[in-house]
Amino acid sequence: MLSLAKAGATGTTFFIVGDYGDVVDMTTANMVFDAINAEVAGSPPNSIGSAEFFIATGDNLYPAVANAPTQQEFNSMLSLF
Repeated sequence: MLSLAKAGATGTTFFIVGDYGDVVDMTTANMVFDAINAEVAGSPPNSIGSAEFFIATGDNLYPAVANAPTQQEFNSMLSLF
């Protein structure tokens, strides 16, 4: 789920995303980040869509082997940022 938050009329805007996919199938993760990029690209400066920062919550890396992520899996997920 993609959420936008705004604190007051002159506050800070930001995205909060939790549990957005896995490294085995990057389809969901790419959809989330594409949606964020589209929102930011189409938003005028200082609007609710022109977020100033991003918060990633929850699990952010899903290795094929539970407790042994590879460098390639880490790099794949990190490339989204």
